[in-house]
Amino acid sequence: MKKLIRALLPAGLRLRVYGLRHPEYRLQQKIHGTARPALEAFLEDAARSTRFSGIMLEVGAGGRVVNRDRFSAPGLLYLRTDIVSNATVPPHLVSDLTRLPFRTASVDALVCSEVLEHIPHTHDAVAELHRVIRPGGDLLLTVPFFYPIHEAVPDEGDFWRFTPAALRHLFQDGFDLVEERRAHLFFPGDAFVVNVAMWWRRRESR
Repeated sequence: MKKLIRALLPAGLRLRVYGLRHPEYRLQQKIHGTARPALEAFLEDAARSTRFSGIMLEVGAGGRVVNRDRFSAPGLLYLRTDIVSNATVPPHLVSDLTRLPFRTASVDALVCSEVLEHIPHTHDAVAELHRVIRPGGDLLLTVPFFYPIHEAVPDEGDFWRFTPAALRHLFQDGFDLVEERRAHLFFPGDAFVVNVAMWWRRRESR
């Protein structure tokens, strides 16, 4: 019977039918439909509000180029890195976030969007972000919180969820918080925060 349904019904219609029968699937769709537009709006607003220049680095870029396009500006060198190379849109560099091949204080701005939850050694990654971003440079960070496990192989590669307080604790030494946004699942201010976005600025040396 299942094979017959797959053969007769298009994939899009099958998903709609599945959503009618399974409320947990509708919840997952709502979570994704709330989180993704919110983080994209945060990055889009950052691109519009500030003209970044120098070297801008995106870590964990995967095969996406949307951030490269939205931050594109004269005088900006936008570099994409990932731990593996995507066949369709390969990164400029293949590197681990905990060991970036950049000199200390050599990056003017950095995008780390939906990446930190996939890094098992969080403190090493945060230390590396501290190291490569120059004083006065910017870090645009987004992470999921109330969100399903997401990885190609179940239970592998999705390690952490960070509350806003946890992120402030991780970055309080060396960074100043410029802006924080939270995407809420049901209504503004509810406890079901599906995504956290923060704009940090590397503190000037004293």
